[in-house]
Amino acid sequence: MVDIEVTNIDAYSDYNVKILGTKGTFKATPASYEMTYIVDGENPERPVIETFLQNEAGNPVYCSENLVKHQEKEAFNGTAFDVGTAKLYEQLYYKITEGKPMTVTPEMAAAVISVIETVHAENPLPLKY
Repeated sequence: MVDIEVTNIDAYSDYNVKILGTKGTFKATPASYEMTYIVDGENPERPVIETFLQNEAGNPVYCSENLVKHQEKEAFNGTAFDVGTAKLYEQLYYKITEGKPMTVTPEMAAAVISVIETVHAENPLPLKY
């Protein structure tokens, strides 16, 4: 599951994109990305405990579970306007000449545009000009 919130009102955000999922979190700026995630099967299933967690002395115990997590962090080389455009044309070339699949297919792009058009149709903004 992924939670998507689109907003332009956070004046102090340290990222441009942040995706919160059931298996981890991804955040990115135009310069870099970071993600932390878990892999199915690496952490044992635990039973549901319906009482308060406490130690031997009866004191509350919080945040004591250790999970096997993976972290990735990398800087982008270039911008969407130079490297991104070059990669698009490179993928188009290999799609046409060798039939390799593209990372983002036209059908994926059409689905995104369809969602955006639906949102605009259901939430019309007043025209300023």
